[in-house]
Amino acid sequence: MRLLWITNIPSPYRVDFFNELGKSCELTVLFEKPGATDRDNAWLDYEFQNFEGIVMRGLSYSPDSAACPEVLAHLKLRAYDAVIVTNFSSPTGALAIAYLKATRRPYYLESDGGFPSGTRLKSWVKTRVIRGAQGYFSTSDVHDEYYLAYGALPNQLIRYPFTSVRSEEVLAQPPTAAEKLTAKKALGITQPKMILSIGQFIHRKGLDVLLRSSASVGDDTAVCIVGGNPPEQYTHLVGELGLSSLHFAGFKCRAGLSRYFMAADVFVLPTREDIWGLVVNEALAHALPVVTTDRCVAGLELVDRNGCGRIVPAGDVQALGDAMNVVLTNTELRSEMQKRALEVGNIYTIENMTQRHLDVLHLGGPRK
Repeated sequence: MRLLWITNIPSPYRVDFFNELGKSCELTVLFEKPGATDRDNAWLDYEFQNFEGIVMRGLSYSPDSAACPEVLAHLKLRAYDAVIVTNFSSPTGALAIAYLKATRRPYYLESDGGFPSGTRLKSWVKTRVIRGAQGYFSTSDVHDEYYLAYGALPNQLIRYPFTSVRSEEVLAQPPTAAEKLTAKKALGITQPKMILSIGQFIHRKGLDVLLRSSASVGDDTAVCIVGGNPPEQYTHLVGELGLSSLHFAGFKCRAGLSRYFMAADVFVLPTREDIWGLVVNEALAHALPVVTTDRCVAGLELVDRNGCGRIVPAGDVQALGDAMNVVLTNTELRSEMQKRALEVGNIYTIENMTQRHLDVLHLGGPRK
C-alpha cells in the first residue's frame, strides 16, 4: 500500500509512529517545517528510518506551521492508495484538501483532538475545509463532536488510540513504595510523597493554578514541575505562597522524564485547554493516577472513563487541591488507580495505533 501523509512538523512521537507504520506500507510524509521554533532543540532529535520524510519549503507564519504551495507538486507527482491530512487548519493542508476535492481523489483527515469553537465566519471556513473527507480519524467522543460540528457524518468517524508510548515503555506492574522512595532520593526529593506536572510555562497549561493548589497539600509532599525555566511571575508566586516543597526541574529528555514518572505518586495536568495531552498517556504507562481538568480531552477519554484519576473544573484551585489530596492520602484508592492506569496504557500504544490505521486503510474506509 502506498500512503501519503501531510502534516506540519516531525515531532518525536509522530516520527516514532511513522517509523512503525512504514514497516507495513510504502509511506511518504510531507512536513511543513523541520521543527517547532518554540520547542527545546531535543525535539529535533529524530530519524526517518522506515519512511520517506520530506521537509517542504514554504513561508513560516507560526512556530510550527508554514504555507507550502510545494504540496501540490507532490500530490501531482504520483498516485497513492490513501492520503491522510492532519494539518487541515493550516494553509498547506487547506490547499492540499482543495486540490484533492477538485481532482475527486478520496482522502482522510486526522488530528489529536478538538473542541468546537470560533465565530460564525470561522465555523463556516472550518466546515468548508473539513466536510468531504472519506473518513475522520478521531481520538475521543469530544473529538467526534468537533468533526460532526463541521460537516462530518457519524458513519465516517474512525476511533484510534492516540499515543506517544511504545508497548515496551508500559510498566509490567506498578512500582512498589520502596522503589518510589529510591527514585525520589535519586532526584534529591526528601519528602515521602511527590506530585509531578509537566508542561510549558504558558497560561493555557494552568501551572499557576497548580501552584495555588499546592498550598493545600501537606509538608510531606513535594511538588515537582518539569518544563523549562519558569518566568519570574511563577517564581514570585512560589515565594508569595511560601511553597518550600516546590521544585522546578527544567526541561528533561524522554529518558530523564521516566525517572520523574517513577518517583511520583500522582501526575497533575492543570490545563485550561488541551485538545489531547500526551503526557497523560505517558503518566498512565508509568502506573500513575492522573488529576486533570474537564478541558483535557485525554483526561476525559482515558482517566474519567477508566477510573484511573480525577477530573476537576479547569481553573478551580480548590477542586484541584481537594482532588490531589484525596489521591495522595487514600492508599487503597491510589493502588486501584495504578492498576487501571496500566490497563489503559497497554491499549494506548504506538503498535496498536499503527495496527488500527492499517486495518482501516486496507479496508478502504471507516469500519466500526
